[in-house]
Amino acid sequence: MNIGQTINKLYPTLEFWSDFEVFDEWNWQELKWYNTEITEPTTEELETAWVTVEAEILEEQRQANIRQDIADTIIEFTTIWGVTGKFKIRKKDFAPVLAQFMDVKENSVEPINVLDYYYTPIPFVYQDFLDFKALISDTQTQILINNP
Repeated sequence: MNIGQTINKLYPTLEFWSDFEVFDEWNWQELKWYNTEITEPTTEELETAWVTVEAEILEEQRQANIRQDIADTIIEFTTIWGVTGKFKIRKKDFAPVLAQFMDVKENSVEPINVLDYYYTPIPFVYQDFLDFKALISDTQTQILINNP
């Protein structure tokens, strides 16, 4: 158990060095308690609080892994015209593509050029936008599945 993080969870107003000190984060015997207004937590209290802290740390790591996977993922998308482009699935990269979807008439066969990750113009028609959104959604779902 990381004693310092656990104490900060139990007592968020306490300050390291002035209220308590931990010389070995994983060894209960290395805790020095200086605060006289608050009773030093018992081993059981720390162990109980550690369960919550550990779950939060694991969730933060999971979210960081998901963000990194999304940032690293480049998908290939082939339009109905047979033109293949590469796209990042981050919001800042594919949001402009999806925004252009508003300019396309349903069942239109007149393409709108969309810039891919390498700024190559890719002709998209209405069906391409629908397929592209589905591919993005499927890719994001797969990333979530891969990061339980």
